[in-house]
Amino acid sequence: MRVGAISSTPVYDIDVDTIIDDTTLLYDANTEVAPNNLNDKLHEVLPTETWAKPPESEPIFMQGLSQYQNGIMAGFYKNQVQISEPLIPYAYPKGFTKTTDYDIVGIGVYQQSLVVLTKAYPYIVQGYDPETMIIEKLPYKRACLSKRGIVATQHGIIFPSKEGLCIISRGENLITDKVYRKDQWSKVNSGQFVSSFYDNKYFGFIEGTGNAFVLDLDEPGIYQINLPCNVHDIYLEPEDDALYLLTETAGQYSIQSFDSDLINPLTYTWKSKVFESPNYINFSCGKIFGNHSAANPLRFKLYADGVLKETRNITDEQIFRLQPGYQAREWEIQLEGRTIVESVTIATSIEEIKNV
Repeated sequence: MRVGAISSTPVYDIDVDTIIDDTTLLYDANTEVAPNNLNDKLHEVLPTETWAKPPESEPIFMQGLSQYQNGIMAGFYKNQVQISEPLIPYAYPKGFTKTTDYDIVGIGVYQQSLVVLTKAYPYIVQGYDPETMIIEKLPYKRACLSKRGIVATQHGIIFPSKEGLCIISRGENLITDKVYRKDQWSKVNSGQFVSSFYDNKYFGFIEGTGNAFVLDLDEPGIYQINLPCNVHDIYLEPEDDALYLLTETAGQYSIQSFDSDLINPLTYTWKSKVFESPNYINFSCGKIFGNHSAANPLRFKLYADGVLKETRNITDEQIFRLQPGYQAREWEIQLEGRTIVESVTIATSIEEIKNV
């Protein structure tokens, strides 16, 4: 094996007589002659003196490596945010480390902020220089339930919590609170989310199943997807602007593009939030605008106080009657099909629905 010639041999001096213990460059032994007075030949402080590799203690290693601003990389280890030297992704000086009160679940980058999500409170790290970065603990408890459920979007960092789906940008917003109560959200199994952000929608697939929770930010609404396969991972390819799924059916794994077959769409199931009426009432009729037909019907279901009261196939945009004989205060609508739905209306009278 041939070894190339050494072109540079820096010689450094450790100054132990000063308050700050610095290692400074004296001269290059390959290109310079040692000066008579070395103290007059001090150069820059050894730049790599404080560099360290990311911490590790098997089986725990640094996780969640993310690209921050100014060429800075960031990851986390237990309850520590590890921050690299700018443009040196393998150097993590201990002086740059930021500490949280609780173990970290995951991190995400939004604009000039590094959002740190823990098992209790969220934190924000900000700054352009690793030496002067600050960390702020946000004043509300929002434990993150899933590292793979964290998604960075142009709107902010979205993640699942015990209270619902949250977004952190300039402030914090619980974006599912008008659709799900805390007890309802606990049944979603968001701790198993494998998530991505595609077509301005948050997709949270429950790992190992074909079930997905979808939040549409263009037309605020939430619906569910049930695929005929099990999803184990999800990836957004930015160059193709395509969402790819790692799927499994009967032990056979494959990678599939989501929403790419426009000729044979899958059947969806959409369920509304719980609407509460001030008094006990009975809805007597309904009307749905969309492209459903006799050849491609839409299934309509109506729940009253949590009990399924009506199931029927809708084939046109005409007003249809609902069953009488009961009253309720909490109402939910469920739609199943492959058609495009523009609007759904239920009313207590024909006159009322004509005015919609």
